[in-house]
Order: sequence, then C-alpha cells, then structure tokens
Amino acid sequence: MEIIKTKDPTVFEQYAEECLAGHEGIIICINENPCVWTGQLPTIDKSVCEEKDLVIGTGRYLGGTIVNMKGDVSICHTSWGITDFAPDIVDKFADYLTERGIEVTRDENDVLAEGKKVLSWARATTIEGWTQSVIHFSVGKVNLKLI
Repeated sequence: MEIIKTKDPTVFEQYAEECLAGHEGIIICINENPCVWTGQLPTIDKSVCEEKDLVIGTGRYLGGTIVNMKGDVSICHTSWGITDFAPDIVDKFADYLTERGIEVTRDENDVLAEGKKVLSWARATTIEGWTQSVIHFSVGKVNLKLI
C-alpha cells in the first residue's frame, strides 16, 4: 500500500480518486492554505467558496462539508471491501484525549474536545467494492468568519 503526503488539496483529491480506480492507498494532507471538503450532496455555496478563493474538494461520501484551516490534517484511506479504518482511528484519538483529562463528546461522526470539534470522519463504498474513509483533524487556527 502506497502512502503519500502532500500540502495540496488538489493532489489529495486526485490521488483519492486514483485509488478508487483500483488500488489501495493512504494520502495525508497537511493544509498549506484553507480549503473546503464536501460530499456528493449539495451542502455548500460554491460561488462563496470561489469568491474567497477556496479550493473545493469532493469526496465520495454523501453529505457534510468542512472548512479546513491552514495546518489542519486530512487522511484518506482507500481499500478493497468494508474497513473500520476511520472508526478505529476515531476511537483511538478519543481515548487518547480522554486519557489526558480532556472532556470528549461525540456527535455522530464528530469528536468534540471540551465542546469544540477536533475531528470529523466519513466513509463511502463504491459499487465496485472499494471503500474510501476520510478523517479530518482540526488543529489549525480557526477562522470563524471564513467558516
């Protein structure tokens, strides 16, 4: 399995799609600039994103949109068949925070630390049987106006 690291969300999206075409892989993106990730459902105003010069990446999962800040980390894991890659990472991360005395709550596919979202994840399986799992860690400085 190939593992790729990038700062470019366009490379992240291209490699994620390439993997879905027939090979397992992991890509890690540590954002150099803010960008937006969204699913297949229309959950964002693309004209506003273009106005703010935000790259828009689209995953194979259905819904949900997240604004990635500079320094945020996104991971995409592509494998054949159903996988618990994302839920396992989410569980381990939540346990890690809890063990350090940080109050952790969960809201569906989000993890909140002391009331602030620090992680979100999604998963989709193609008709051909490939599974794409994505995890986003909010670690950059948040710009609420941008969101």
